[in-house]
Order: sequence, then C-alpha cells, then structure tokens
Amino acid sequence: MLLMKKLSALCAILLIAVIASAPATPAASASDGAADTIYVNGKILTVDADFSIAEAVAVKGGRIVETGANDAVKKLAGSGTKTVDLGGKTVMPGMMDTHLHFMRYGLTTLQINCMDASKEYILGEIKSKAGNLGDKNLWIRGRGWNQELWADPVFPSKEDIDKVVAENPVALVRSDNHALWANSRALLLAGITKETKDPEGGVIHRGPDGEPTGILVDSAMDLINQKIPDWAESEQEMAYLWADKVYSSVGLTTVADAGDDANIPLIKKLIQDNKINTRIYAVLDKKTADKWFEEGKKPEIGLFDERMTIRAIKLKADGALGSRGAKLMADYSDKEGVTGNTLITAKDLLRYSKKCDELGFQLNIHAIGDKTGRDAVDVIEASVKSGRNDGNERRHGIVHAQVVSMSDLPRFGKLNILALMQPVHATGDMQMAETRLGPWRILGAYAWQTLINQRALVAGGSDSPNDYIEPLYGIHALVTRQNKDNLPTGGWYPQERISLEDAIRAYTINAAYAFFAEGEKGSIEKGKLADFVVLTQDIMTVPNEDIHKIEVEKTIIGDKVVFERGA
Repeated sequence: MLLMKKLSALCAILLIAVIASAPATPAASASDGAADTIYVNGKILTVDADFSIAEAVAVKGGRIVETGANDAVKKLAGSGTKTVDLGGKTVMPGMMDTHLHFMRYGLTTLQINCMDASKEYILGEIKSKAGNLGDKNLWIRGRGWNQELWADPVFPSKEDIDKVVAENPVALVRSDNHALWANSRALLLAGITKETKDPEGGVIHRGPDGEPTGILVDSAMDLINQKIPDWAESEQEMAYLWADKVYSSVGLTTVADAGDDANIPLIKKLIQDNKINTRIYAVLDKKTADKWFEEGKKPEIGLFDERMTIRAIKLKADGALGSRGAKLMADYSDKEGVTGNTLITAKDLLRYSKKCDELGFQLNIHAIGDKTGRDAVDVIEASVKSGRNDGNERRHGIVHAQVVSMSDLPRFGKLNILALMQPVHATGDMQMAETRLGPWRILGAYAWQTLINQRALVAGGSDSPNDYIEPLYGIHALVTRQNKDNLPTGGWYPQERISLEDAIRAYTINAAYAFFAEGEKGSIEKGKLADFVVLTQDIMTVPNEDIHKIEVEKTIIGDKVVFERGA
C-alpha cells in the first residue's frame, strides 16, 4: 500500500510542480569563458576510477569543466556565473536504469494498481471501477498483483472476479508481466474455452475439469491482449509526461526504455517539443527490430543533443519465475513436469545476434531461467568467437540473469556479457524462489557478488512498473539483500551482497557503459554531461539498512534543475 500512496503523491507532483519545459542544457553560456554554474560546499561522489570525493564542480554549456576543492573551482567564476551552495549535501552522478518500461509505467495511473495489494483490495477496486464506468462493454485493466504476497499464496481464478464484476471484461497483469488474471467475460470475448489449446510458448491454467481458470501465462496472454483496445495517443503522451516527472523525483537521469510498448515516434516528438527531460536509451522490441532489420536501418546515436539513442533490441526468450514461465533445465522443484516456457528458440536467438552484429545493434536477451540463460550465453559466445563481435564493440547483455547455472557464471566475465539485473527482484522473489528452484539451483540465483568476482559488469535497473522504480531501493537491496522492511535479518543469501561503492557503480558508471556512454556520463568528471543528484542524507555514512529511506533533494540534467523537493 505504501507504493500506491507514493504514486498518488507523485501524481500531485505532475499536476503542481513548476518545472520549465526547456531543453536539458542552458539557454546560453557565460560569454566571458567562465563557468555557467559553480556548485560549492558539497560532498561530491565523483565515481571516477578512484571513487574520489570533491567539494565543488563547475559547469559550462551543460557539461562539467572542472571538479575539485572549493577554492580551485571558484576561480572559474565570472560576472555571469551562478553559484549554488550545496550546504554540505552529498552529490552523486545522475542515476540510471538499464531496464524499464517508460510508457507502461505511466499508464499505471489509468489502471487499477495492484502492487503490494491484497486480493480483497484488488477485488474491491474492480467493483468500484465497474460502478464508475457505466458501459458494460468497457474493459477494466490493472497490473501488479502477486499471489505470493497474499495470505493464501495461490493463483486467483476467474470466479474471484466474477463474484464482483460479471459483465465488464477484466484483465489484470501480474507483477512480472508474464501472467494475466481474467474474468469469464474476458475469456468469452477472447474465445477461450475448454477446447482451446495452449499456444506455443504459453500456458492456459485449467481446473480438474479442463476448464480455463482465468490465469494465462506468457504467450497465452496474447489471446486476451489482442481483444483489448489500444491506448489513445493522448493517453500515451500523458503516460510519458507523468513517468518523466517521477523519474526525476527519484534521481533517474537516463533510462533504458525496454521496447514492448514503446512509441518511438511519440518519444522523439516529446523530446523535440521539450516536454520530457529524462535521457532515453531506446531498446527496440522484436516486432520493431524486424522492421528495422528489413529496412537495413542502423542505430541512431546521440539524437537531440544526447537526449536519445536507439542502439539495442530486446528479445524475450522465456517467462518469469513467479508464474513458472522461466525456462529451467529441470523441473520446477514445486511443480513436477513443468520446466517453463521457451518464447524464442536458440536458433532464432543466433539469427538475431548475427543481424545485430551486422547492423551494429546491442542485443539484450531476457533470460530468467538457467536453460534460457545458457542459450543466451552460448549465442553471445558464438557472436564473439565468430569475429563479428570483439566482445566489447556490441556489449551484448542478458536482462535479468536471475537463475544462472553455476558453470555459466564465469562465462559472463570471460565473454564481457553485461548482467543487466534488477536487485529488487531478488528481495521480491525471495519468498518463493527457493521453493521454485530447490537448494542447489538457488545458489546461482541473483548472484551479484559471484558475477563481480568473475569480472562481469553488473548494471542496475528496476523493470518498472514490474517492481519498485526507486534506484535507491535497488542500491539498498544490493548491499543488504533485504527488502524495504529490512527482512530477513542479516540478508537473504548474504554472501551475494556487494559493497556500497560497487552498488553505486551499478546505477551510474556501469549503466553508462551498458549504454556505450561511459565517456559522456556515469561519473562527475571533466568533459561529461552535468547530470547529477543531490541527496537529503549522505549515502556513504547512513547505515546500509537506511539507504532506501534517503530521498532525492534535487535532480539536475545538463545543468538544468528538473526536480527540487518542496518546490
């Protein structure tokens, strides 16, 4: 329920925040060659190679021109220079998210928000929504439910919804975005009956009599989704604008918009019209990538003064652990005969890899289960060894990398495979992960420190709205292996905790590397973009268990204040 309260508060930010719609770089620079802005009296975590700390930073033309001691940096001031006194506050590079869903997050404001909610609360919201709609033909949508958090942690059924709403079709997406909960009306409109066969790569849950229960997993979700009307472009624009404000409020300055429902033309228009500030690393979905490949289109890099890059494609190769769709090498420990779903074959992964290497795209493979993880590593290894990819040029990555065979973990470092991971997934999944995997496979799950020991680069993200958007929650999870209630005591499989410096790197310089932008951002160093955040507390000195309680006081992108708490 905490998140829903925060979402309401953030809606207020969108409505009342007075943030000028202007480019993320200053309108003009000091004409005398002096700095435009000097920030002094701070504890500035540069996140350079030595993780050095500075007192001040000077900016000109939206880029950092100097960092260091107050007296040295103040020498760059001129008659038109603005001086900002940080008052001893801690400053860190703008945080980044290597895997989220920009518009999907914004659209949560138009749906029933089921995150952290009990089944009873969700059903109450469905009933209320139906009463307000009036039209029995309108769909009721929602997302974020997770049965593992309920008193009775079993999948819900169509009958649960039918008891409160029978006429309006209802479709609620699970927190992992790999399962859907529908009522009988929605199943009827989709033509899903006892005779409907499971589609390839998907499962229709059925009762003892063979009748659909209302739960559809992975590709089976499409049977319902194709019947739901598309969001209007005005709704999509609202979603982007709202999400952009939220990202700034939590300290995000660059995000990877991971395909699926991204509207690339609309994003470009919103950036050109100076309506959004967040820098975007766009990741094409399979359908869009197919079109680009057919047309022979190559990456679009550094658009609109470094505000957008389109350089990667995402391939969803399996499902998720919570809905038993992640593809495992052996049966789920809690479901005999079930190994998960393959959504794209290893052969097709290799085909896409070749095309990415040919046209210069980075490959992001969604892999959660150990079988899909191995397929993904094999494909990237084939790319490296083929000579098409030198291991650095394309920087191919595995998104999630949640369950990895112990024998495959060392291959990440050897092949320079990016581990694009979401730390909050571990603290959210820990209630069911070992039940799903058993005592041995769990040792290769969410294995952050092991990957770092193997010289792999771990970059942080959220998969929002599938999990918490706040990067400080992710840093907290990395260093404690605990959820936001600081449970379990001592941390879940604490040997996989990482150092605070490494955790900060995961959301700054490592993420920048994943975006091919370590020369442009990710640290507060001379020549880089002036993207940084001011924190309400010192992240280096507060107890680790309190890191997620730190708030962002100010977010600056290209020397422009895009968020200021209390403003």
